Amino acid sequence: MTVSNMKRAGFTLVELLVVIAIIGMLTGLLLPAVNSARESARKSSCGNNVKQQSMGATNYYSANLKWPTSGEGVNFENPSIAKGDVMNCESFQVQILPFIDQAGIAAKWNPKTVYWNSSKGVDGKSSNMLLAATKIGTFNCPSNTIGKDQFGGTNPAAVEAGAAFRYYGTTDYLVVAYTDLDPTTGYRNKKSGSDDTFVRNAYRDGLLTWDQTSKDALDGTSNTVIFFENSARPSLQLGKRSSATKHVSVGSNGTISDVTSDTLALTETSIGGRTLAQYVTEYGATGSSNKTIPNRWCDSDNASGISGAPNDEGTASSAAGYRTLQIINNNNKILPGATSKFGGSLDSNTAGAYTATSSAGSASDGCSWMVNNCGPNDEAFSLHSGNGCFAGFADGSVKWMSGKSDVQVLRQVSDPGDGEQPLPY
Repeated sequence: MTVSNMKRAGFTLVELLVVIAIIGMLTGLLLPAVNSARESARKSSCGNNVKQQSMGATNYYSANLKWPTSGEGVNFENPSIAKGDVMNCESFQVQILPFIDQAGIAAKWNPKTVYWNSSKGVDGKSSNMLLAATKIGTFNCPSNTIGKDQFGGTNPAAVEAGAAFRYYGTTDYLVVAYTDLDPTTGYRNKKSGSDDTFVRNAYRDGLLTWDQTSKDALDGTSNTVIFFENSARPSLQLGKRSSATKHVSVGSNGTISDVTSDTLALTETSIGGRTLAQYVTEYGATGSSNKTIPNRWCDSDNASGISGAPNDEGTASSAAGYRTLQIINNNNKILPGATSKFGGSLDSNTAGAYTATSSAGSASDGCSWMVNNCGPNDEAFSLHSGNGCFAGFADGSVKWMSGKSDVQVLRQVSDPGDGEQPLPY
């Protein structure tokens, strides 16, 4: 072999660089398609989760001749207990466990008892608190790339038992407890008064009423939403209620029993090595360790109302309301960043955040995701492409609801008895 032939056997540096450049270009062209295919698969899986839960609710109805409850609500007229905020001790997700292939957990669950109860359940071994430290795939949307397991809060029973998973399981879905969108103006017209002077205003119960009445979907099950996606919470966020809120259990005959005395406390003691008190102080939140945590599948406060963004509300004194932001995915372009761990152009401290009654900003300013009803905090929200989210209907169907859906359409499908035929979604 000649020297000339030996030199021709390899690649020159220029040729190697050309090949690398070509590979880089092909990778750049293919990567978006690969990522799109992955998100498409995640989105499909999320829709399947919605389908399973919707069918779980309809199968619950078939077995019990009543709907599962949303978990939270307001007692306006039931004489058995005092009027005001009421929580069913069993969340919607707890009630449908036997109907979504989670019969094992359901069989061990101590019925008619709050989830933070650490006493042994019906199997004599597991407590509700320990069972609540279960990550259930049906309740989590794979497209949620912001949420973390630790946002559910540390589960003391799981820590004590040496379990590998030491947090409360979370959910990325919001059960519709009510809507208080005004049928004329579209702005929020929430209940007013207290005790015996409660006035509903635009407040209307969802189909899954807290007391499990036999009320059906008067507008038809195919026109009644029972839950939406609600994913991408960027933190452990405290609810408005606490373990001291009236919690009740509802018997098969409709008898209501008060279990509020079962206040062992919502003892999520730490997150990321910090005590809860340190955590809420660091991030500008307020509250105490017995507050509800709405992103837990076992917490009845994971139900909420469809009300719209707080930085896009009219007021009761307005001649006409205004609505410039969409209901679904409101403030969706404001993601957590360096300025605020909770998103928004305003400070993450709720004391300085814009609300409907403040003058700190306008709808164009956005609002921090830790503010109630802002972004993914207790409103319909998803990270799917296409500006929308999935919704589960009372007939067991799954529908894609566009972020551009009219406010009155969303009010209509959330109110099972408005008597109106909703416009196309």
